[in-house]
Parts: sequence; structure tokens; C-alpha cells
Amino acid sequence: MRKKAAAVKNIIIPLISGFMLLFIFNCASISIGGVRVLSRGPLIVNEPSEEGVIATTDILINGFFWVIRQWKDGKLATVDGWGRFAEISFESETRVTLRTLMEYPRSQQDNWGFLTWPEAGLMVSKVIGTHFLADINNNITKTQSPMGMFSFYWANKEGDPVLLDAEQGIIAYVYNHGNNGWDRSQRSITATSLYIYDYKNDTMIFESPELHSRNEKDEKTFTLGINAAINNELVLAYHRVFYDDRRSRDNFLYNWRTREIIRNDLTNAINKSDVSISIDPFINFNANKRILIGSIGGAEREHFKIDWDENFSNVKITNLSYLIPAGQRFAGSFIFSSCGSWATTQIYGSLRINGKSMYKRAFFHIDEKYPNGISEAIYGDDYEEYDNGFLYNAFVNHPIYGWCLAQKGADILSNKRAEYLRLYKMEDVLAEIDKRQEK
Repeated sequence: MRKKAAAVKNIIIPLISGFMLLFIFNCASISIGGVRVLSRGPLIVNEPSEEGVIATTDILINGFFWVIRQWKDGKLATVDGWGRFAEISFESETRVTLRTLMEYPRSQQDNWGFLTWPEAGLMVSKVIGTHFLADINNNITKTQSPMGMFSFYWANKEGDPVLLDAEQGIIAYVYNHGNNGWDRSQRSITATSLYIYDYKNDTMIFESPELHSRNEKDEKTFTLGINAAINNELVLAYHRVFYDDRRSRDNFLYNWRTREIIRNDLTNAINKSDVSISIDPFINFNANKRILIGSIGGAEREHFKIDWDENFSNVKITNLSYLIPAGQRFAGSFIFSSCGSWATTQIYGSLRINGKSMYKRAFFHIDEKYPNGISEAIYGDDYEEYDNGFLYNAFVNHPIYGWCLAQKGADILSNKRAEYLRLYKMEDVLAEIDKRQEK
């Protein structure tokens, strides 16, 4: 009985602590009329510390907001201190405001679960197996727990939602089930669950068969996972395959409307290369430019750029290691701007501050005028902590500066506690690229 009580205590106390933390942030973030002025200045225009790097323009922030995501109309998406979906607007060079978009979901949320699809006016997040969805354009909110609230912690690995059709309002929820009990001496495919939901009409239009068996030969076992939508019919899909203790993916295209599996030059090339792909909105993928970023290996992994044509042919896989100096490596995911012309990631470095490894920010211009369609790396001047690319970084089409990478953070090197919203201007990146090409 004591062991059971201790187990319950270990679960309840972190939950209570989390909600207490959210309450503290709430008190610090109260806004009147749904709008709060985060900054009226000053604007800090930094000068590069050395030639060839890009410095930031910093805006001192007074107020709380959470992780940032790419949004529409030159704005950023975020979550305010009350756990509500919100947007950050740049009204001038120095004036930045935070506007609450709706009284939803008013909940604590997982760091990795907040995603946006600006083309649909859609924001989603999740916590403990529950998905929160808000269609901002049509004032629709939906709360879904397809496999129950506690599915993430006790039974299944919950994947990120995938928007299938922005116009019709159709989204997919994917769950990868555990592989305990599999016979690793044989080829095995991990079972999954897939739910396709029409949020505009509040209708579950597809639900995969109930988990029946762990045997890949059992036709009742559903095994399909989804990475990203290629268009409003096709998605890049996969089976998670285990063979002789080695995990990999069998990639293919899937027509979610007809339930047809399609294999072509693109999927064959990905499978042959054994490149691992992890995709979220604006992360490692841009459908308009037909670009995927994948990797091979563990801690010393190499990153690859995958291109194809409109017929999923003429596939080209390029090792991107030549873009950065020898001895350096890409540390995480690539963020793309919605236009597909800009990308950024972190570069692993040797600097350590307070026991933490620090990273450099690198930028790339995506254009066919460069070899392999991507420019050399242009580095940011500052160091930053590991962010896996996208928790506190998002592109924004600034109304004055044009495309920028916005970055939420403090001044790490000087140990200042002040919070900044930092902007790396892509016009500065392009100017540095042009300067190098003239030499």
C-alpha cells in the first residue's frame, strides 16, 4: 500500500507543481482586452564581433509568452501566460504586442506539442494524451483524446498531428505502439493507430482497426504512420521496421482518401539511402520547394538534402557536410521559412558555459543559383543553447525588415537575465553571401 501511495505521489506532485508554475506565469502575464504591449523599445542594433558573421537586432521584452512558431501576416504564434493561443505582432521597429486570439485552451501544454499551419489559420497543442485544436479563422475549438488521456505515458508513443487538407479542415492523429514482446530474430513491423478527423464538421472520418495483434502477418494489425502531407491527397508515410535489433523505416506515399500505397523514385531513393526523416510544420520539409532534410547516424550523424521534381522523379540526395568547416557538424533540425527560400539550423561547437555546450546559428539561402540549390552557411555572431532548432526560433516576414529569424532568449554570454526577442535579418545574410561571391 505504501508503494502505491508513493507512486501516486510521484505522479500527482509534478502535475500540481506544473499547474502552480503556470499560475505564477498567469499572474505575471495578465492583459487587458486581450492585448499586451511587450515592448516600446529600446531597439538594440548589435555590430558583428568579427567579419563574416551576422549580428542580431534585439528588442527588450517586458512580459511572458511561451515558445514561438511561424504564423501569418508577418506575425508569430505563441501561447500566453494563461495557456491561451496568441500572436505576436511587430507594429513598428520598437513596438511589439501580444494579442490573445481566443480563450482556449487555458491549459498547461507540452513544449514539443505546439504546432501551427498558417495557411489554415490552425494552431494545435497537446498535454497528457489530449489534443487541443483551434481554427482561428473560423473560431472553432476542438479537444480530442482519441486513445484516452493517459495513452502517451502508459501505452503508446503519440506522434504529432499532420494537417491533411487545409481547405476542408482535415487532420490526422498518429500513435506508435510499443514493441515489447516482438521476436527480434524476425522482421517485425510496429503496430500503429491512425485517426483522421474533420474538425470543421466535427466528424471522425477514419479510425484504424482496433489494435489486435503484434504479428505483422495478422491482417487486422494496422501499421501505417504519417510524416507530412505532400498535397491534399498524398502524405509521406512509413512502416517502422525492426530487423535483427536494427530499427528503420519503410517509406512510401499514401493516398489517405483512397487508402492506396504508392511507391516511386522518391520513396525508393529514401529507402535505399537509409536516411532518417523527422518532419513537423516548417521543420526539415518544404512542400513548395520539394525539399526534405534527413540524417544518417547517431551523435556524429550527417545531414542530407533530398530534392525531386513534380513527378517524384529526378531524385537527388546531397550530403550537406561540405557547407560547413571540417570538424563541425549539424546539431539538430532545419527550420524553413514558409516561402521556402530560407533555412537555419544549429552548428555544434566546442564552447561551454556553466557546464553547457553552446551552439552557433547557421543560415542558408535556398535558390537554384547555388550548387545543389543551397548557399554556403552564414553564421550568427552569438552563441546559444541547444534548442533542437525550433522551440524558441521561428521565421517571420517582418513588416519592415522582410524575412527574419525571430529568437526568444536571454543574453547568455553576459549572464543578463533580461529577456529579448532577437531578429536575424535575412537581408544581412544575403548581403554576406553576395560579398563572398564577389571575392
